[in-house]
Amino acid sequence: MALEVENSEAPPAPPSAPAPSAPPRSATIPPPQLSAAPQKFVTITRAVTIKIPYGETVLQPGTKLPFVSSDGAMVSVRYLDAIQSIPISATDLK
Repeated sequence: MALEVENSEAPPAPPSAPAPSAPPRSATIPPPQLSAAPQKFVTITRAVTIKIPYGETVLQPGTKLPFVSSDGAMVSVRYLDAIQSIPISATDLK
């Protein structure tokens, strides 16, 4: 005698495509910040001795330093995170 067993489970679902993923979010990248004016540099034309926190140093001809300001016969430049005043005659500024 053979018994037949009826399966009460639903037939297996056919393989489905992967679930749709959320649409990719575009990253908001801020535009690069541009400075108002390009950085100016001063070139040293003759050796200049300046005071620094731990003594003195000589700025050699050809050294390029960021320009800060000028005041008559002197020019202010940035050197070692400090403002230094040097004679304008020792630079390429006239």
